[in-house]
Amino acid sequence: MSSEKQYIIEIRGNVQMVGFRNFVESNALNLGLGGVVFNDRDGSVKILCEGAQNRVKTLVRLMEVGAGDIGAGIRSIKETEIPVRIPLPPTFFKEPTAELRNIRDKLDEGVEILIGIDKKLDKLDGIEAILVDIKKILQKMAEK
Repeated sequence: MSSEKQYIIEIRGNVQMVGFRNFVESNALNLGLGGVVFNDRDGSVKILCEGAQNRVKTLVRLMEVGAGDIGAGIRSIKETEIPVRIPLPPTFFKEPTAELRNIRDKLDEGVEILIGIDKKLDKLDGIEAILVDIKKILQKMAEK
């Protein structure tokens, strides 16, 4: 494994929410690379990977050439060799934290919507009481 190197690759552009991590994961697995790909909070996609330099270069070329086919738009790719060895997963995978964060955000949004609905229902309860009173008044008027 001494011929294998480790890299951090930062991809900027329209690369989140377009299936780009799936694209990277699939290609990295086909190339036999180890590591992980994830969405960063700054809007970029980051890859930590390990493998023969020519295979990593091939992954970068595949991203440059194939990103448009999946609807991604790459503005820049920065590839940096990691000077110190860090333990990386031997099988490449897509890190799901970003998806869990998206789910959490959607749940928070859903809770806000439900709170709004609850407040509107409270107002409707008051309207219902008013309608009952109006109905009673109309019934009394009809009896006269």
